[in-house]
Amino acid sequence: TGGINTLALLMTKSRTGLVFAVVVALALLLLYFADHVFAGRKIRLRPLMKMLLLLGIIVVVTPLVFMVLPESLIWRFRDFGNFTSATSWQARMIHWQESIKYFILSPSFGVGAAKSVGFKLAPDNEWLLLLRKYGLLGTSWFVLMFITPFYAYRSVLKHNLLAKLYAAILIGLAVYMLPAAVFHSFQLMPFVMILGGMVFSALPDNIYEVSLGNEADDPEIHTNNSD
Repeated sequence: TGGINTLALLMTKSRTGLVFAVVVALALLLLYFADHVFAGRKIRLRPLMKMLLLLGIIVVVTPLVFMVLPESLIWRFRDFGNFTSATSWQARMIHWQESIKYFILSPSFGVGAAKSVGFKLAPDNEWLLLLRKYGLLGTSWFVLMFITPFYAYRSVLKHNLLAKLYAAILIGLAVYMLPAAVFHSFQLMPFVMILGGMVFSALPDNIYEVSLGNEADDPEIHTNNSD
C-alpha cells in the first residue's frame, strides 16, 4: 500500500506533497518509537537500535529507488538541491510580499477576512494567509485548537497509534502550509477533520459531556438554586 501511494505521489509531480510525505513518515516513526525507547527516565537500547536501523534502511533505500525510477516520474524532484532557483519558488516569494505587507499593517489582529481588501496575488502560504487575516492572536488561537486536545488527553492518547498518525500528519501539514493551503481547501480540510474526529472518538464518552440546555432543566442546579 505504501509503495502504491508513493508511486501515485510521484505521478502528481508535487514536490510539496513529497516533502509532506517524508515529514509525516519520519514524525510517525519517532512518535511510534518514543514510548518504547523512553521508558520512564531510562533509554532502552534495543528499541533505539531498531529505530536507528529502520531510519538507516530508509536513508539507503530511498536514493536507490529513485535511481531505478523512470525519468518521467522524478525529473521535477531533481530541483530539491537548488530549489531557490526554481521559477515556482521565486513566484511564491513575490506573492508573499503582499501578505507580509498587510500583516505588518496589523500584526496583532490582522486585517480580517473582508472581501473589501484589494488583494491582487494568491498568498501561496497558508501561514501568511492566517497571519494577514487574523494576526498573531488569531493564528495562535488556530494552533491551540489542535495542540490543546492532545495536551488535555495526553495520558489517554499516549499509546493510541491513530493519535500518533494524526499528530504526525499535523506536523507534516505545518510544513505543507508553507507553500500551499490546507484548511482553506475544501478538498483537504474535511479529511483532516474526519481523522481528528476518529482519534478523539476513541476517548471515554464522559469527557464530551457538555451542558448546552437550560440550566433550569438540570435537576442538580434546579434543586440548589432558589431562583
